[in-house]
Amino acid sequence: MENNSNISKTKNSSHKNSNHKNNNHKNNNHKNNNYKNSPRIAVLKCIPAILMLIFIFAMSAKNAEESSEESNTVTQVIVNVASFMDLVPSNLDEAVLDNIDNVVRELAHFTEYLVLGLTLGMAVSGLNISMEKKRRYLWLLVFAVCYAISDEIHQFYVPGRCFQIQDIIVDSLGACAGILLYAHMASPREQSFPED
Repeated sequence: MENNSNISKTKNSSHKNSNHKNNNHKNNNHKNNNYKNSPRIAVLKCIPAILMLIFIFAMSAKNAEESSEESNTVTQVIVNVASFMDLVPSNLDEAVLDNIDNVVRELAHFTEYLVLGLTLGMAVSGLNISMEKKRRYLWLLVFAVCYAISDEIHQFYVPGRCFQIQDIIVDSLGACAGILLYAHMASPREQSFPED
């Protein structure tokens, strides 16, 4: 009889320990979800995206002379570094410099929107949106493409600047790359914070 009683006590004890662990696990998940859905955290996660949108707008507001001067400066720095490393001759033709400048401009567009895609992904992750991840990222891409179009329309009214379809394509590719990169980076974290 004593053995049966001891076995019964052991089972009850292990059952209580198991329930205690499950409760702790649920409490931890609840705390993690509260942290993720905190309004303060949501606002903080939106700030980088808002700043990036303002930065892109400010860059597009510069006239052709200012914009060219900035890209030429970056081009010259790249050429000087490449020349110092004996990768290119020091006296490049004007046509070659123009081609490098065009590449620098396109890379700037791509990089701006890649960062925008990343920050948009971060912003949406802080909002309590009940939507499938793929659809959420698709809507982010739609927003980024629409912003790229509005950005080119904005440039059309800036002295010396113009509307370019090519820039919209490059911007859209950059945003897509940024959103995909964020999705890849966020997957492990989302798995470590289960919803329930």
